Amino acid sequence: MTVELTVNGSEIRAKDRILASGAGGTARARFLFDGSWEGYVKTAVFFREADKPCRVLLEGDAALLPAALLAEPGRLYAGVFGTKGEKTATSALAVLEVARGAADGGLPPEPEASVYAQLADAVEKTRRETADLAAALRRETAAFEARLSAGEETRKTNEARREQAEAERAAAFEEGRIVPRALFEALVGALEDALGVRLRFERTERGEVLCLTETKNKGERI
Repeated sequence: MTVELTVNGSEIRAKDRILASGAGGTARARFLFDGSWEGYVKTAVFFREADKPCRVLLEGDAALLPAALLAEPGRLYAGVFGTKGEKTATSALAVLEVARGAADGGLPPEPEASVYAQLADAVEKTRRETADLAAALRRETAAFEARLSAGEETRKTNEARREQAEAERAAAFEEGRIVPRALFEALVGALEDALGVRLRFERTERGEVLCLTETKNKGERI
């Protein structure tokens, strides 16, 4: 069972005014606020007698009606106030009717938590959620740093391999084991001119290099 209360500035109106007595733990009040209430921490106020108000911190702009106020038929007053820094906004009061319910008198009233206890619970809930988010952020940060470290190690390994290959190539040139391509082509050209033939090189399956001359006969190994 839910009672909707529309709040425009300080004006408050109830859509459904009738509640049933004895409906402990099931009757709720939902507040619909206009833009003037944005950013306020809101607390609902319910009472039968003006000097005995019951304050309930709103969660999702809704609150459970205190069972003690629904214990017997009669009038029930409802309102809301909000705080934002040093500002306080408050509504007028809406009048609700508590009609006699089928379970009237059969349920004991429930103890009501103070608004300060509700605020403490809300703060503790926020603290736990913040701690969980911080822990998740630390795990994500550690995983990201690990990926960066692994990438840096791979880059260093590749760089070291490239430098080693360049060093080996330079040493081979110095030792004469590798002849520059331009020089090799020049030597082959001079040899072809001197012999009057065309030279062709092939590598065998065993890794040997054959030098073949293109003549009328089949290639000859030199």
